[in-house]
Amino acid sequence: DGYELYVSIADVSHYVQQGTALDTQAYERGTSTYFPNTVVPMLPKILSNDVCSLKPAEDRLAVTVRLTFTKNGTLSRTSFFTSIIRSAMRLTYKKVEKALIHKDKKTRTSLKDVINELELMKELAEILAEKRTQRGSLDFDLPEPEVILDIEGGVKGIVRSERLFAHRIIEEFMIAANEAVAQYLHGKRIPAIYRIHERPDREKLMDFERLLQNLPLKHKKPEGHTGYLQAILKSASGTQYEFLVNKILLKSMKQAKYSVSNKGHFGLASDCYLHFTSPIRRYPDLVCHRALKYALSHKHDADKDRFLPLQELDRMAIHLSERERIAMEAERELEDRIKVLFMKDKIGEIYEGIISHITSFGIFVELLEYFVEG
Repeated sequence: DGYELYVSIADVSHYVQQGTALDTQAYERGTSTYFPNTVVPMLPKILSNDVCSLKPAEDRLAVTVRLTFTKNGTLSRTSFFTSIIRSAMRLTYKKVEKALIHKDKKTRTSLKDVINELELMKELAEILAEKRTQRGSLDFDLPEPEVILDIEGGVKGIVRSERLFAHRIIEEFMIAANEAVAQYLHGKRIPAIYRIHERPDREKLMDFERLLQNLPLKHKKPEGHTGYLQAILKSASGTQYEFLVNKILLKSMKQAKYSVSNKGHFGLASDCYLHFTSPIRRYPDLVCHRALKYALSHKHDADKDRFLPLQELDRMAIHLSERERIAMEAERELEDRIKVLFMKDKIGEIYEGIISHITSFGIFVELLEYFVEG
C-alpha cells in the first residue's frame, strides 16, 4: 500500500566539530573540486575515503531520513534520526542498470540478495520522477563530456557521459531527502542555508521567446513558470533543435546559490530546498546536518535561536556560493585545457558541429563528436 524509503548519509558532523582546525579548513575550501584524473577533497582522505565512507559489512555512523510514501508517491510521513548503519553491498550504476533495465540474468543472480529492494527502488523512483514532471521540474538533456585518460595520464578521448536510469534512482531519492529536511527545518524555524534558484529575468525569457518564434516548434506564449518551459523542452525533444533549445534555455537561467532566505528552487519547482546529502564534499550540507541534529536534540522553542546567528549563516552562504563558483570555474578551465591538448593534432580535419552561441565578434561552434567548443 505504499513505500518506505530510508536515505542514510554519513554523519560527517560527528567527526568534523564546529570551530576546529579541520572545520576551518573545510569551510575555506567550501567544496571538493573534481578534475578528470584527480580530486581535491574538502576533507582529509582518511575521512572522505574511509571513516565516512559507507563501506559494505562495516558499521558506520549516519544521519537517516525516513520517508513514507503512498502508492502514488505522495509523501505522508517523515522522521529523522542519527543511526548506525551496515551497508549490505556496494553497487555500481552500470551493474544496477544491467539488472533493472536490461534484465541481465547473470547480473540479477549475482544481486539476488538485494534484487527485490532494487526493483522497489526503480518503482518508487519512476513514480517520484513523474510527480516532479507534473509539478513542472526542468530536466535539461545536454551531453556531458567525459575525458578518458590513458595509463600515463594522456588524453585518450572525449566521450559523451552516460546518464543511466540507475543515476535517476539516486537523484530522485536525494531530491526527496533534501526537500524533507528543508521543510522540517523551515517548519521548526531553525536557521539554515537553503539552496535557492530564482526565476529567470523577464528579458532573458523574451530573448528565448524570440528564438522560438523562428523555430518550427509548437509552443504557447511564455508565462515564466516551469510548466511552460518544461513543455518547450518536451516539444524540442528528439528534433534537430533539441540541443539548441536546451542550451539557450539553460543560459537564460539564473545560477543556483546558497541563501539563508528560503526563496524556493525554480528549476526543481520546489518551494523549499537545501543540500543535505553530500556532507563529505560540500560544506553547506555539513551545516545542514548540524542544524538538523540541533533541531532533534532541542525540542523546546526557547533553544532554537542558539544554533547559529542568522548574520553568521548569511556570511557563510555568500562565501560558500563563491567557493562553489571558483571550483566550477577551475573544473571548466582544466577541461578546456585538456580539450585544446586533445585537438592540437587534429588541425585540418573535418567534423560535424552545431552553432552553439552567437556574439558580436563571431559564432561559437560545438563539435558533436568531441563536445569541443570554439
